Amino acid sequence: MAHRAVYKSKSVEFLDEFYLADPSGAAQFGSGVLADPGADALGVASTWAEEAAFDTAELEGFHSVWLDEDGPLGEHEVDRVIRLSNREAIALAEAHDPTVPIETFWLRGAGDDFEVHIHEGVDRVTVFWLVPLERDYGSTRAETSSWVVRVGDLDDVRPDAPRLQLDDESDPVLMIQVSGPLPGNSETS
Repeated sequence: MAHRAVYKSKSVEFLDEFYLADPSGAAQFGSGVLADPGADALGVASTWAEEAAFDTAELEGFHSVWLDEDGPLGEHEVDRVIRLSNREAIALAEAHDPTVPIETFWLRGAGDDFEVHIHEGVDRVTVFWLVPLERDYGSTRAETSSWVVRVGDLDDVRPDAPRLQLDDESDPVLMIQVSGPLPGNSETS
């Protein structure tokens, strides 16, 4: 399995903005589209995409990677876990007065199962999607960057990803970019 990485994709950044702009309105909308326990995640995502003016190409990618039985996560119960974890994250956000925003991160390389972890903080609810996908990098299309700080380099992270040496020890501590736009690279993933 590829090295662990905590990151955001372009889709997650868009979702974060949706919840940050109007936490109460976004939570009410989310509660409404998740109220039907029989609704599938693609239907919920499609309804949300219409409301939020979300890129339809991103929605198609969500279906093919996350929900398609023949896709890379086909053996996992992604649909149920996403719907139910989002419902619970929204309920936790709405329990605050005023409603707090929801922020989402992906964590790959943390195990073989698709899981969602939810953290209820003072000023936000943070959702971590533990994703069992093999990739050598997070997302170059995301506007934000994620980094790992560790002793030694990683051979399973893109060789063109920025690396910053933080000390002068024989086995130095490096800060390695694991997601986000790469300097001088127009490639998208």
